Amino acid sequence: MDESLTPVACSAADNSTCSTGFWCHIGSTEQTTICCSGASSSICEEPRVSGNGDANLPRYYFNPLTKQCLSFIYRGFGGNQNNFLSRAECEDHCQVLQNPCGAGDPAIGSNGLYVTCSSNSPNVCPAGYWCHIGADVTEAICCPGAENPCSMPSVAGDGIATLSRWYFDSNLRRCAKFTYTGTGGNQNNFLTLQECSQKCPEFENPCSTGDPAQAPSGGILFCSAKEQNCPSTYFCHVGATLETSVCCPNAGDPCLSSMQAGIGNHKLSRWYFNQNTRQCLPFTYSGSGGNGNNFISELQCAQKCPVFKNPCPNIGISNQQTVIRCSAQNTQNCPAGYWCHIGATSDTSVCCPGASDPCRLPVSQGTDNNVGPYTRWYYDFTARSCKQFQYSGFKGNENNFLTKEDCARTCKEFVNPCFTGEPLVESLTGQIKSCNSVRSPGCPDKFRTYCHRGATADSDVCCPNTAGDPCTQSLAVGTGSYSIPRWYFNSQTQQCQEFYYSGLQGNANNFISRAACAEACPEFLNPCGDGKPLTSIGGQVTYCSPQNKFICPSGYYCHVGAGADSTVCCPGPLNPCLLSMEVGQGSSNLPRFYFNQFARQCQQFIYSGRNGNANNFLSLEACRQACPEFNNPCAGGGMPFQPNNRAVFHCDSSTPCPHDYYCHYGIDTITTVCCPIISEAPSCLLPALVGTGQASVTRYYYNAQIGQCVPFIYSGRGG
Repeated sequence: MDESLTPVACSAADNSTCSTGFWCHIGSTEQTTICCSGASSSICEEPRVSGNGDANLPRYYFNPLTKQCLSFIYRGFGGNQNNFLSRAECEDHCQVLQNPCGAGDPAIGSNGLYVTCSSNSPNVCPAGYWCHIGADVTEAICCPGAENPCSMPSVAGDGIATLSRWYFDSNLRRCAKFTYTGTGGNQNNFLTLQECSQKCPEFENPCSTGDPAQAPSGGILFCSAKEQNCPSTYFCHVGATLETSVCCPNAGDPCLSSMQAGIGNHKLSRWYFNQNTRQCLPFTYSGSGGNGNNFISELQCAQKCPVFKNPCPNIGISNQQTVIRCSAQNTQNCPAGYWCHIGATSDTSVCCPGASDPCRLPVSQGTDNNVGPYTRWYYDFTARSCKQFQYSGFKGNENNFLTKEDCARTCKEFVNPCFTGEPLVESLTGQIKSCNSVRSPGCPDKFRTYCHRGATADSDVCCPNTAGDPCTQSLAVGTGSYSIPRWYFNSQTQQCQEFYYSGLQGNANNFISRAACAEACPEFLNPCGDGKPLTSIGGQVTYCSPQNKFICPSGYYCHVGAGADSTVCCPGPLNPCLLSMEVGQGSSNLPRFYFNQFARQCQQFIYSGRNGNANNFLSLEACRQACPEFNNPCAGGGMPFQPNNRAVFHCDSSTPCPHDYYCHYGIDTITTVCCPIISEAPSCLLPALVGTGQASVTRYYYNAQIGQCVPFIYSGRGG
């Protein structure tokens, strides 16, 4: 109204006629289309007012809660500014909710409001609609186009929000994350992974890393053990079903990957390559989560990976065992119980189990390996020598050497110790006949063979004896590097003598002890008590006899033994009479005579047969002839004084005789001895005795009758 209280008319087309503080009320007639007071600055916040009157005017108002322009019937009077002739006019004045639906308008309920929903009540939407969850509650409304969300593509929308959502990837057949802008999306939009997977059953990705390859036409690229159609950077994961047999990303060379049993619930028999042992080994696969080192068969594994071809014989390297390399220069690298198999390459030069004595193993040419053959050496235990053979390179045994020298270092070759010919070979075994052992104590024919005793048991063999009686064979020191104390029989001296044997090429005249030598060759027993018998230039003993004792030269005497073999020229002094009596040694009982230099008498004794001396005579006469006896000058056969039963005591004016003896003065010092007093009468009363000797010496005696000393002729003995 103006100042005159006259209403000011206005129109929907031009409401500028209304003054400040007034707004244009559009009624049902021109009379009711006037400027009304109380213009609001926030008309969109005003409530809906249907007014009063009889009119039925279709109008629109803005609902601030739902941010919608909704229709209502206006009665013509008593309304407010939140009253628009059209939806477009309403939406021009008020900020309506931007339609979050990707296609079509949200569902409107019977009350004219958008049908709202939430993640907890998505089923409130009418048929053909789905619950769109936007950035806030105003965008949680029912959008048209409800269908299978799992087949829809992912739509990021056209808003400005940044919302973490999940969608179902129909190609990969799994739920994946994406960022939703808040509006313009579709039904393939889920708040959580669980919600997505509950709505759209996911494909269980069997790949341990990454996603399966996609087919050119889209979707997962399936494969099979028979149809390997995967791209170059993928491998065919063969699962328990066709669904899990897909092309998975390759993590590099499968032969270098470790074995992965997976994370599934299946029990599938598979093979994997162990890069430590370089063997294809079985394992149980769970069905998913494995890698490229997973093969249907051992053959498939071996075709793909560089499998170590085990060169060991019989008992091979354990599948679970790490291969230990070795070489001809480093065989000590193998642990106890193993031996170094030298193959054609370093790949087959490995430590094999079952180490034993290689020298006793038979030759093994190995198995065909489509390589080789290679020249090797083996030890022939029967021949006891190293021989050449051709080796295939695989499955041989420890009796296998690169060179003859290697063979000989490990297995000592037999060196023929016989001087002539070859050792005797046993007919049944073909082995060289050994001797002087528990099983083979000797050689079968002692006339044609003899037991050669060398430095080691290997050379204790039966050698041919072509020289006859060993006792007549000459000394053979032999050849070799040894110095072994031995004995041989010297046929000239007929003695067993010690020598040092070189170990090889000797003869039968070779004994390990003097006793063995003497047993085989009766030894000449030296009868001489001191020194050795006289020998000729050739070393032969000089024999003699009682009838031919002068054959022995000066410095020797003829030792007469129990027989001719012990009657030889023995060394001895020129005067045997000065020697003591020697009974000797031996088992003989020979009556002999010796000269007792103290008694100066030849006396009898029993001689044992050897080791006596020259004071040894066959008869009393021979003894007396060689050694003049002492003629007792004492009368009546009394024995001269012999202190301690030793030599006769000689007396003179300065060395008187003991009690009961008197000094007999003979013709010389020998007969001047202490004779026993045989008469108790005083010497001056005894008669004069001419004696029994042959001498004629003037002596004096006391003649008691005349009382004077008178001369007489004394014979020298028996006075």
